[in-house]
Amino acid sequence: MERRTLLRGAALAIPAAGLVAGASVAMADVSATANYRIIVTEQTQNKIMVFYKDQAFTDANAYKTFSPGGGGWHNLSDVRIRDTASFGAIGLAAASGGKVGIWDITSEKHQELNDLLWSASPGGNPHAIERIPDIGAIVAASSGGYLTVYGPTAVSKPSTLAKVQTVNLPGAHGVLWDPTKKWLWAIGDKVLKAYTVTGTYRNTRLKDTGKKVTLSGMGHDLQPDYSNSGKLLITDTYGVYEVDKSALTKKQISETTRVKAYVRHSSGEDFWVRGDNKEPRPWGTPTVNFSDSPIEPGRARSSTRPGGTPPPGTDLTDCVTKRLQFPSCPRAGRSGYQRIQLSVRVSGVDNRIFLRFAGYTAYAGTESHIQLSIIRLPNSQPAGPCCELGGLTPQSVGPLPLSPEGG
Repeated sequence: MERRTLLRGAALAIPAAGLVAGASVAMADVSATANYRIIVTEQTQNKIMVFYKDQAFTDANAYKTFSPGGGGWHNLSDVRIRDTASFGAIGLAAASGGKVGIWDITSEKHQELNDLLWSASPGGNPHAIERIPDIGAIVAASSGGYLTVYGPTAVSKPSTLAKVQTVNLPGAHGVLWDPTKKWLWAIGDKVLKAYTVTGTYRNTRLKDTGKKVTLSGMGHDLQPDYSNSGKLLITDTYGVYEVDKSALTKKQISETTRVKAYVRHSSGEDFWVRGDNKEPRPWGTPTVNFSDSPIEPGRARSSTRPGGTPPPGTDLTDCVTKRLQFPSCPRAGRSGYQRIQLSVRVSGVDNRIFLRFAGYTAYAGTESHIQLSIIRLPNSQPAGPCCELGGLTPQSVGPLPLSPEGG
């Protein structure tokens, strides 16, 4: 699996060689450490996997795994980790095969179905799951067009969870509890909506607040911004957006399509997965993408699993390259750091291409739109106006129709 950000056939970051990540990626911890952990759903082996961000995403490097088996658990699509008073850390999982559930995260490295605390079958292609703290209720989002609410008899008894409500939401894909607003956010077809949670236990109900953000396409991922509690991060058919929770406004931060999950760490580093549109799982990818981290200026974030595109540091001297001219970069701003972003569109070539600038390399994977982001210390020499676009073989570069998009 590539360390760009999502695994094919998985839902969140953590695949091994030859694995495929599916629809989501998430934080496995929210610590401020540079080498934090991320969690992904891997659909080839149908596992949930946790990795340290800075290690290769191989089976041997998996920090923890959870394997629920097949059947209704096939095509794992979402995973979350939540803290509880009774069990400590628990995992929440949803699978497009029809199941959602909770597993007890123990000291065992490789966990299986016997660690489940509860499961249910909401049907309708479950895409996301969330827990309401203090009352222990569960909400599942099914892309078939609804949210399913489950209530327990006591917060400490997840095994007693039973369905208490179904809420219509066309294209429901994501749910997220907001501890600041005390709302449950849900994303669906062309809309992000906020719900209040009323009642407790078996009387738990969702109520539409009327607050919403209109989208242009089908909503998909829904995540907190761990660097700013006033924002959410969402994806839809046409890109990635920051949402101001109070103003109920959105700002597009990327026009990249097919982004299945997008997460921002407290450091400001982003990571995401993008469906590569290849069979048998066109929604998945072997790659998890990372932006540059402010903690480590000048470091490009890209890595691959065995058999994929080579990671930074690979000898590219025999590659065929084309030089592109970009405007000179400005000096650092008030923040003390300067982010340089270069972007190129490529058409008519295969997926073994890269963009290299000032010694840093970004790989295209299956994308036709390559972005390389570098953070440079203030007052350092400009990195230069040129970059190289190349491929691992002459055939992969060929005649390149290039269109620089910025500097």
